[in-house]
Amino acid sequence: MSNNSLYIFALIAMVAIVVVVFGSSGITGAQTFRSRTLICEETDKGQDDFVLGVVKIKEHGQVLEKPDKCFGKTVVQYFCTDTINFDGVGRYCKNGCLNGVCIKGK
Repeated sequence: MSNNSLYIFALIAMVAIVVVVFGSSGITGAQTFRSRTLICEETDKGQDDFVLGVVKIKEHGQVLEKPDKCFGKTVVQYFCTDTINFDGVGRYCKNGCLNGVCIKGK
């Protein structure tokens, strides 16, 4: 085997190992907030930037809560995309963000 063929074989073997260890669902081309779950529920039933929502993910008898969060003047709204998946979207808050909600203007 030539050196190039050996490198290609090694690269393919490493990719195969990563896929087996982490599963194909763990490899994505972009960072997302998605997760496979058994049950997904949300408290605010939508994406209202002025209402604090919490996504509750029930999986294997455990409950994980993902409340909406502020990152500077951006609020990240978590929401269920269906009964088993959730996602998050960031939106700019004109008047700032506090405790997971956009601050309303006067």
